[in-house]
Amino acid sequence: MGKATTCFWEGESASSQAKYKKMRGAKYVPDRAAEKLEKLTGLHPSKEQHQMIAQTNHWAVGIKAGIVYSLFKRQNRKVATGHGLLFGAAFSALFDEGLTSLVGLAEPPQKYQWQAHARGLFGHLVYGVIADTVFNLLEHPKLY
Repeated sequence: MGKATTCFWEGESASSQAKYKKMRGAKYVPDRAAEKLEKLTGLHPSKEQHQMIAQTNHWAVGIKAGIVYSLFKRQNRKVATGHGLLFGAAFSALFDEGLTSLVGLAEPPQKYQWQAHARGLFGHLVYGVIADTVFNLLEHPKLY
């Protein structure tokens, strides 16, 4: 997902990138989540440790979402519509467009320019397809 969004980011204009950086205050959602966790636990990590906490938390959210996807997919194959695209779109809507701003990790969705929404959706669509592919590989390894 990260490589997909980075590729999308690199295709954006310098003015679009500058507007996004200014709006979010140079902090990504994983950084803001790590700061909240550090404050809650009383931790005072180094910059490198903070980055590790942020990345670990970000990956943990993705792993948990993948587990939830696999459980739902086993119950109802329609969940896999579009080979994970539906899941990726739902994940984007629930997290990027909803939950992160509700818990104070991101600005309200209307504050972001369209490129940020498109980039996030694209990344989550890629994530959904990869999650579905991994699920299929684990469930039917002989087919691949």
